[in-house]
Amino acid sequence: MPPKATPPRALAHLGRTRLGKTGLICDDAAGQPRLAGFADATCRGVGQVIFLNNSYAGLLCLLAITLSAPLQALAALLGTAIATATGQALGAERGDLRAGLYGYNGCLIAIALPLFLGPGWAVWALTFLAAGLSSALLLALNRIRAWRLPALTAPFVLCSWAAILAFRAFAPDPGGSPPVGTLRDVPVPPALLFPDLPLIEASLAGLAQTYLQPSALSGLLIALALLVAAPRFCLLACLASAASATTAALLPLPPEAIRTGLFGFSAVLAALALGAVYLGTSRRSFAIALTVAALMPPFQIACSTLIMPLGLPTMSVPFITATWIMLTALALLRRRRV
Repeated sequence: MPPKATPPRALAHLGRTRLGKTGLICDDAAGQPRLAGFADATCRGVGQVIFLNNSYAGLLCLLAITLSAPLQALAALLGTAIATATGQALGAERGDLRAGLYGYNGCLIAIALPLFLGPGWAVWALTFLAAGLSSALLLALNRIRAWRLPALTAPFVLCSWAAILAFRAFAPDPGGSPPVGTLRDVPVPPALLFPDLPLIEASLAGLAQTYLQPSALSGLLIALALLVAAPRFCLLACLASAASATTAALLPLPPEAIRTGLFGFSAVLAALALGAVYLGTSRRSFAIALTVAALMPPFQIACSTLIMPLGLPTMSVPFITATWIMLTALALLRRRRV
């Protein structure tokens, strides 16, 4: 007796989840969340730290973190998943969820808070609570009609600051030491890839610092993730990191801070935001992005000078404020011309 033919509906069901150009394609006519789709959205959330709606790029970024700090990679994955799940539970727009837009703040929080506060069950509990709250804050900002600027990583900064202040309220006073959560306790790796070319080493580490990693090798993998997802993004990010490192080298700054890319984090993100996402892909936007990246080190120092006396880390404040200032200024110029 010949086997029964598979009904067309069953065939369609089998083909709902498949590989696509930017990740999994999960068709669900019933509109129900699926495990494969959630996993794909989580990977996209990791990639969205550098504006990539691409789950393959997100996996490469996770691998880049793993090469530098495996525990931080696991934390990043969990933080992104918790933030994505929270956005889903709160009724965020499904397209935004699938694109990973409710995951990237949780990703950064899960990497940053254990760095600033140290290990411990209380820190991990605060970290994952803050990761979930970042999605609630992002959803609230997205629903404020008068708020016309992109939220960027503002939920990451605000929720991290809140967690640090909450932890500090219950932590013993170290007495004479900097406030808890002010400084990062990050081991400085040796120059592995280009020990005789500090500018290249610093440029690659600047890419890695978008995920708070001080490793040029991790930066190389993040450059690959950018190249896989969007070659223009890769070119812009690499040039922005090099421009920032060059400016930093001209200033009286600690060489190790430059080599480990500490002045590349905000520069790279601001360049991507202005030169590839919000201002289009013209030569003008490219030039604006690189100019902002080159000026980022002194701007970052200025932001730190204002924020550090409050006992809080600067985090991505320079990226957020520089991007908002430029977007606002350019919008006002357009209105005057009209």
